[in-house]
Amino acid sequence: MGGIHAAALGAFLVLAVAADVRRRHVPNSLVATFAIIALVVAGVADGAAGVSRSVCGFTLGLALLLVPFVLGHIGAGDAKFLGTIGAFLGPRLTLDAFLVGSVLGGIGALVALRAVRRHTPAIPYTAPLAAGVVVALVLDGVGIGLL
Repeated sequence: MGGIHAAALGAFLVLAVAADVRRRHVPNSLVATFAIIALVVAGVADGAAGVSRSVCGFTLGLALLLVPFVLGHIGAGDAKFLGTIGAFLGPRLTLDAFLVGSVLGGIGALVALRAVRRHTPAIPYTAPLAAGVVVALVLDGVGIGLL
């Protein structure tokens, strides 16, 4: 991942998590802007193959959270957030980030449930997903893929 690509992804993660933590909402304008940036950067870096990988990653990210969204377990912003992450990472790393983020999100939900003793802990799901991205990229950087 090139420097501009990494910087854009990092900016997206920080801005989206901050918005979700503060307002419990990931703005569509933020998601759309960074999805386009991811697509353009992928196209400039790798041409048509990069654009294809970016589109596949975006589609996979949305698809992974479609059922939880339809069932009302997460918001649409979380699904669009993972879609945009997919546009930056491509399909393979999106799966890795999703797996790690889901485990971290589950642990966070259990901790929140225990801490407040209620049945529906409300935690911003973008935070564990963003952490999943970081872990997946670090593991990939040292040659470890989860899938």
